[in-house]
Amino acid sequence: MNKIHCKHHPTAPASWTCDQCGTDLCSSCIKHDYLPDKVAVCPVCDQNLRSLGSENLIQPFWLRIPRFFLFPLNISSLLYIGALSLVSIITFQPSLIGLLFQLAIFLVFLKYAYAVLAQRAAGYESPPEINADMINQGLDLPFKQLGIFLLIGFIGGAVYRNTGPVAAYVYDIIINLFIPATVMVLAIDNSFFRAINPILLFSIIRRMGLPYLILCIFLLILQGGGGLVMSLFGRPESFLAALFIFNIFSMYFLLIMFNMMGYAIYQHHEALGYPIEIEPDEQTRKTNQESTKQYVGMPNDIEVLIKEGQIAKVVGRLKALIKTQPGEISTHRLLHKLAMMANDTVAVLDNGESLISKLIERNYTGEAASVIVDIMTLQSSFQIGNADLIYPLARQLVSTGKGQHALDIINGYAQRFPQHPDIPRLYLLAAKILCETLKKDNRAKGLLVNLLKTYPKHELAPEIASYLEVVNRLSTSH
Repeated sequence: MNKIHCKHHPTAPASWTCDQCGTDLCSSCIKHDYLPDKVAVCPVCDQNLRSLGSENLIQPFWLRIPRFFLFPLNISSLLYIGALSLVSIITFQPSLIGLLFQLAIFLVFLKYAYAVLAQRAAGYESPPEINADMINQGLDLPFKQLGIFLLIGFIGGAVYRNTGPVAAYVYDIIINLFIPATVMVLAIDNSFFRAINPILLFSIIRRMGLPYLILCIFLLILQGGGGLVMSLFGRPESFLAALFIFNIFSMYFLLIMFNMMGYAIYQHHEALGYPIEIEPDEQTRKTNQESTKQYVGMPNDIEVLIKEGQIAKVVGRLKALIKTQPGEISTHRLLHKLAMMANDTVAVLDNGESLISKLIERNYTGEAASVIVDIMTLQSSFQIGNADLIYPLARQLVSTGKGQHALDIINGYAQRFPQHPDIPRLYLLAAKILCETLKKDNRAKGLLVNLLKTYPKHELAPEIASYLEVVNRLSTSH
């Protein structure tokens, strides 16, 4: 019954386990979308994962006992309990009609208890709203429950008369073991006959296992809660006062019991075949948010593969992802980073220009300059195919002291893009790099002279001529 936690998020409960590699994973570590029918696949070894069930995700009911005792203390439940207890003493009389009134009050409250059970079984902690629909709908439930109690009593009496007190005592023990299951089945299916089907009841007990036995122990203790509290109060002088107090505490403990059984259904809903959507607990939500912040736009299992050191596998996964989501810059960024770590030159080169283009579009020219330096470290002859990217990239490289890299990406630009309007400003920038950074005045002079011959009427011609005079003076002074 110990909770299994995620290998990569130790504070989060695991949702899945891999029988192949033994990895336990939470919902933020896996991605369903790779295969049809939402098959959960282990990101480490690609085998189908086995669900650990809702029992591992939801806190066991025995760790929430204080909450169950606090539940009936909400305003709506207290008012309902108080109103019914008041009606009980007002309508009480020692006659058949009086007993029927008391029975009716009990059934009305039992209907509310079933509403509490259903609300909790669906995963909601708040009490159900008390309105006409809650009171009028499903009125058959408490009558079916009363019928089950009458049937149990009838059979018990028959056992006692025909076999004696020992057998009747054994019968009582067995019945007390099955009663919570009958309540759960009745709440889920609203079927009298299914609720008394011993095969189905045994199946419920078997599916829940030891937690069911623990639940029975708590319920048996709570059954005597009303009488125990009454004994603490002492015997009131008025019978009606005693009845009022007894009703209040009996209803209080009954709500605790039904709330606890509802939570048991919620905790074991998968094993019981009760389909509900479970809300992730606070820690799981926090884990999911942290993972999302770290790998924005990434499939959940990317983080797991990175932590497992399977960088090459992540690179392959990201390359496939880019084909379906080419616009996600985060995918390109992560692919570049991991491909550099893995020395995967092909992946770096294939992804390089797309990443640089997206970065420059978003004015991340500094990051784009770092990317081109990484690429040219792996392959110095790399050339960018998009002519519009080279000038802003070259300027950024110069501003960060990477003049030689700027020259490398400018080299051959006029031959590759002979009609592009960036040629004059790019080659002026190249001349400045040659003169100011590399101290190659003659090469700078040759570039500037050629620019003036080729673009004599260009708007940059005066600036080119002015810079040529500066280079001439520098070369003369040298």
